[in-house]
Formats: sequence, C-alpha cells, structure tokens
Amino acid sequence: MILTIGMIVKNEEKYLRSCLEAISPILRQLDSELIITDTGSEDSTMEIARDFTNNVFSFEWCNDFSAARNSALDKAQGEWFMSLDADEVFENVTEIIDFFNTGAYKKYASATYVIRNFNSEDRTTYSDFDAIRLIKKTKGTRYTGKVHETLPKALPTARLASVANHYGYLTENNSEFIKKKSQRNLDLLFLELERNPENCRLYYEIGQTYCLTSNFKTALEYFNKGIHWAKEQKNRNLIYLFADIARVHYTMRHYQEVLHITSEYFSFRNENGTIDLQMYFLEAGSYAELGEYKEAISSYKKYINAIKAYRKGSYSTTDASQYTINFIDDFNYRIACMNLVRTCINDGDFTAAKDFISSIPLTDWVPGEDTLKMRIALELDLMKATANFDSLPVLLDQSSGEALQFLKTSVETLISDEIVRDQLLKSFADLNSEQSEYVRLLKLRYDFYCKRSIDRNPVELLISDIRDWSPIYADVIYFGLYCDVNIPLMASAVNAYDLNQFLFDSRFLHFTDTPQLIWKKIEKHLEYKDIPSQLWLSFLYLWALTSEQLSQEQLLRLFNPYTETVNNFLYAVYKKELLSEENLALFPQHLRVGYYCCLASDALKSGEKSKYVDCLKKIIQLFPDFKRVIEALLEDFQKNLNTASQKSDLSEFEKYAIVVKENINKLIAAGQLDQASQLLNSYLQLCPDDPEVVLIRKRLEASKK
Repeated sequence: MILTIGMIVKNEEKYLRSCLEAISPILRQLDSELIITDTGSEDSTMEIARDFTNNVFSFEWCNDFSAARNSALDKAQGEWFMSLDADEVFENVTEIIDFFNTGAYKKYASATYVIRNFNSEDRTTYSDFDAIRLIKKTKGTRYTGKVHETLPKALPTARLASVANHYGYLTENNSEFIKKKSQRNLDLLFLELERNPENCRLYYEIGQTYCLTSNFKTALEYFNKGIHWAKEQKNRNLIYLFADIARVHYTMRHYQEVLHITSEYFSFRNENGTIDLQMYFLEAGSYAELGEYKEAISSYKKYINAIKAYRKGSYSTTDASQYTINFIDDFNYRIACMNLVRTCINDGDFTAAKDFISSIPLTDWVPGEDTLKMRIALELDLMKATANFDSLPVLLDQSSGEALQFLKTSVETLISDEIVRDQLLKSFADLNSEQSEYVRLLKLRYDFYCKRSIDRNPVELLISDIRDWSPIYADVIYFGLYCDVNIPLMASAVNAYDLNQFLFDSRFLHFTDTPQLIWKKIEKHLEYKDIPSQLWLSFLYLWALTSEQLSQEQLLRLFNPYTETVNNFLYAVYKKELLSEENLALFPQHLRVGYYCCLASDALKSGEKSKYVDCLKKIIQLFPDFKRVIEALLEDFQKNLNTASQKSDLSEFEKYAIVVKENINKLIAAGQLDQASQLLNSYLQLCPDDPEVVLIRKRLEASKK
C-alpha cells in the first residue's frame, strides 16, 4: 500500500464530512487507506467517520497529541503517511494523487502542502503554512511534542501547491471555543516547558497561543523570553520570534518597537525568506504611521516586489514550513498598494501615486468589498490633490453596484466645495447625451456653473430618461424649475412622494435659491388642474414654506397657493365625508398639516377668528417646522385686528377679546378646566398684555385646587 491518511478527531462534526469528501478522490485513485482515531467525541463525529472508513478507533486521551498521532501511525499499512486535521478541507487533491501515481514520490522522503488559515468568515484574509504533512515511513518516523506535534526532518522535501483550507482558528462567533482550545494548548505547553525551560520554540508557541485570545502583553513576555534563549543558542527560531513580536507590536500600535524589531530581523537573517513579506508590510505601515513617508514608500515597494516574486514561486520559501506567513492574501496586498498610494500623496509625489494606483486596474478589485470603496476614495483624493479629474468619467463608467453608489455620493460631497466643484465638472464638458443619467447630470452642472447657461431641452430629456429616481438626482428638479420645465412633465416623471424625499434629504440639493424658484411658481400654479401636478406643487410649496430663504411677505403670499393645491388634491381624491378631524389619524402627516391649513384659511375667510387661531395651534403641534409661517400668520392677523380696531369705538378685536374671555369664564364655571386653559393660552398669543388675564388665570388655578 502506498499511502495511509491518519487523523485524530474529537467533536469535529462541523467540518468533518466536508474534509473527508474532499480527500475521497485520493482513496479512490490510490492504493491507500484512511485511519481515524477518536479521542472522546460526544457528537456525531464517529458516525460521520464510519461513512468513509471502517478504520475508526477510540483512543483514551492522555494530554498528548503525539501519542494520539502515533497510535494511528502504528496501525498504518502505507509506505507513506499523511496527517490531516478534521477542520482542514482541500480545494483540490489532484496534485497529491499525481505525486504518487507518477512515481514522483520515490525521489523524496517527505512533502509539504499548504495549510491556508482563514482569519475571517468571508475568507478574504488568511495566512499560509507549508506544512510537512506527508512523510516516507522509517523506523524513526514518530511524532514528538505534547502539542503542536512534529515529525523528524526527512530530506529531500517536495513542495506541493495543494491547498487545504483551515477553519479551526476562526474567531468570529467562536470566541469561547478558541478560548478553551487555547487554554488546553497552554496547559500542555507549560508541562513541556517545565521539562525543558530553555526551549525557545516552546516560548514561541506559548506566545502565539496567547495571541489567539488577544492577550498581547503576556504574549510579548514569552516571545521576549524565547528571544533570550534563541540568541544564546544561535537558534533559527529567532527569526520566527522576531516576526511574531513585530506583528504584536504593530497590532498594539507600537510603531517604533516594530521598526526596532524589523531592523534586527533583517540584520540577522542570512537570505531572503517568506517572512520578509510580513516584515516589509509591518515596517512600511509603521513608517507611514510615524510620518516617515519616504522610508514607508521604500518598504511598500519591497513588499509588493516580494509578494509578486513569491506568487511566481521564485522567492525562497525555506522558512515557510516552519512559520505561518501572513499578509500574502489579495486583501492585504490591495491594502498595501493603497497605502503606498496614500503615502505618496502625503509625501507630495503625485506622479508616483498615479503610477502605483494604475498598477492594479479597478476591474481587479472584488465587488462588494469595502476595499473597493477605499480604492475609489483614494483615487478621488488623488484627483483632488492634483486638481485633475480627467479620469473621473472613466471611473464612473467602470464602477457598478455599491461601488458606483459610493462613488456618486463621494462626488456629491466634492461638489459641495466650490473650488473643487469647477475643477471636477470641467472633465464632463465634452460628454454627450449617450452617457449615463448621472454623467448627464454632471454635464448639466458644468453648463450651469462653468458656462453660466443651461438649455431646457437636455433638462427635459434627462427628466424623461431617468428610470431610477433617488435623492442624488435632486439637482435635476432644480434645473427643471430653473428652465421652467412644464410641471405636469416633471410630475409624470417623478413620483410626488419621491420628490418629497428629495427635497427634505437636501444634502443632494446644492442650490440655496431653490425656495425662491418655487415661490415664483405661484403666479402660474392655477394653470395646472390635474391631480398629480396639484400634489407635486403642494410638496414644493410645503418645502419652500419650511425653508429659511423666504421673507415674511413671501411666506404669507405662498401660504394661500399652498392651501389651494392641498384643498384641490384632498377633495379630488377623497370623499367629502372622510375629510374630518375624526379621520385625520388615517392620513399621512403632510396631508394632516394641509388639512388644518385649509381649515384655518376657511375660518379666516368666514370670520371665525377663534377657530382660525385654534387651527394654527394644531398646525404647529403637528409640524414644528412651520413655526416661521405660523408666526407670520399670527402677526398679520394681529395687524389686521389692530387696523380694524382703529375704525370703531369698540373694535372687532375688542369684541373678539370680550367674547373669548367670557367663554373662558364659562368653561371655568362649568368645570371644563383643560378647555379653558387651552383657550386662555391661544388668547395669550394674541393679547399677552391684557390685564384681565391675570385675574382669569388666578380663577383658573383656584378652580383646579
């Protein structure tokens, strides 16, 4: 038999079936066997194992991983032995099968494959370890070490590119499991350390275990003890200790310490190794954080060149079978490239920044990842720094989905800056109507801001062509008002309730004179009799009335057209018997406000002054944003009353005041104190200086007691 695959398991039901299904082609295509040693499972592990092999054995756990591994090794019939963990799932095993079927294995005494340790559930970040997991059996083939068990060196070693994805140390939603697993390993490592206190490898493994639970301070203590013994013994483990100490210091933001360690590392190591990638990455990031940009640029370049060489297989990987190599995944590579560009921008080297940012095309980035948004933000920052937005149209064309939405929102923010705005819009000067709706909006902005002229025709076309209206197109509404586009056309293109959202989400509306444009429409609003136009105008008027841009006189003049449009809409859409205060709770807020505005207007026309004041009070309670409008209406009401009072011995206002005060006293006498209090407060808004109010208030307070 050529090969025995040996595993030790305990409560591994989460990944075991996937693991065994992945290696099934090996068992089918090679003269091989699978031995599974269970150390005390309490879940369905044993049942899953028996679906794949009859060689399932129990082993009494004795706090020794090597003993468990060796029990499988003792039963192995294969010429070679392959060890596998239950939380490792191969992507493809063809290379391993070919290694034996072609006879290539006869040239070697051992072989490695890549253990890919994922750090996040989305599998975007990981580290690789060239694990020696295949070995030709000899009399001396035995595992040693209670934990992190190892096999003796067997040279020469074949390096296979096969990848087994390892999920055992994922910490997301798994912290309690990691904590227990780490404590188990620590207990075994400390037992070994008692017997061999000068073993620098043990200090290294203890430090790594503390890192799993983010106990970095304690991890550093053990790493530094390992450094002491490694230096004394001139042990190669020193470079692995350097690597982990640098990573912990970087995590803790001790950037000067990182640079001290990386300097020691590069002076100690004799040849290029895969650990260089990690050290260049940490060194570059530390220089950048400390503001030493030129040094950071140099280190980022070294990292990028090294990872390119590593991926081509031309970078020395001697240490890859002894240390897990970090920062080699696409995610971290892209982060490094972006950091290099950012550092060049900070250093003022914009030419280099442009060269580096173009080295990774936007199409190479993963849609939906936050790094893509970071990449777009970086490109915009570079454009802003160089005052050159010529590549923005291409960037918009290449982007899609969430990235495109993020890009649009970022552009809107830039446009808020007047200096940047004109620089940005000039890049859209020569674009035509065949471009996307958003690009056409930018072209209209160029015409308006930079050319100081805008044609009605392209505005009408854009309004008709936009299919996915959102607040980001709020400026199109402004251009429609500015060019006097027909209201029914706009109302048919943009839903009135969407319009309401655009207006009140005003961070996308860049023109402060919009309320003035709306106010000018009151002269023409009677031309539009259709229901959609009436509703559309009511929202325009409502928003303008809540703005701070209109004068008191303009507010007063706009109030009546607003109430007319709301009134027309209400009576065109709803049955008359439904339009009552009792049914108002069924209506959306804007219609409740409009309803009371209509009631107030009718009350004023019919001379029901008390009802008029009550309606204004209800409006302000419903919609505090109407405060300026209500204040203007009340002031105008008071002015009209004062004017009327000057025309008679006993003015209408005085007659009104007498009636109101009589009603208040009647309510107090009848014990209707809440109603009396409400009417008194309404009266005070009109006549705050009436001396009788003091006596009425005392009478009211006495009745409450």
